[in-house]
Amino acid sequence: MKKRPPSKVYISLGSNIGDRLLYLSQAVGLLRDKGLQILKFSNIYETDSWGFESPIRFLNAVVIVSTFKTESELLELIQQIEKHLGRYRDKMVKEYQSRTIDMDILFYDDVEMETPDIVIPHPRLTERMFVLQPLSDVCGLANLPVFERVVSEFIKECKDTSKPSYFCSSDTFEMLIGDIETVNDEL
Repeated sequence: MKKRPPSKVYISLGSNIGDRLLYLSQAVGLLRDKGLQILKFSNIYETDSWGFESPIRFLNAVVIVSTFKTESELLELIQQIEKHLGRYRDKMVKEYQSRTIDMDILFYDDVEMETPDIVIPHPRLTERMFVLQPLSDVCGLANLPVFERVVSEFIKECKDTSKPSYFCSSDTFEMLIGDIETVNDEL
């Protein structure tokens, strides 16, 4: 049987609790340690919370990875990484909350799917400047998967008036991830 080629996946990351930069770096390091190839890093941006009030700003980034994992397998890995890094999901609270790490699959190749557990492409990615700004770093002028439009068009149309502020470069982010020693025995 012929092995299928790896899938190209866009993942957003955010953190607003504790050492935010360390959590972002550890999350990407754990993806790498679990066999995903990291293809590209965005710059990191600092943003206000979206959908809830928090005095602590978020750090946000996007990475592009290559993987042989299915959509469901990748979602499971992401949720394991979030839990490993202290993400707590209170089932009783329906609103957005502060978090050590938040990871979302934005695109998975050109896949469009909706199940009770996962929706691809991410249903609100075009509504959020904290996703669009780092996404434009990794996509440039290339059309986004599925949408066949460039990110800059979505940025112009976005009703989110927040302004992500530059925090550090993709080179710095990549260097931090390279220096991270992840402990993933429990993962």
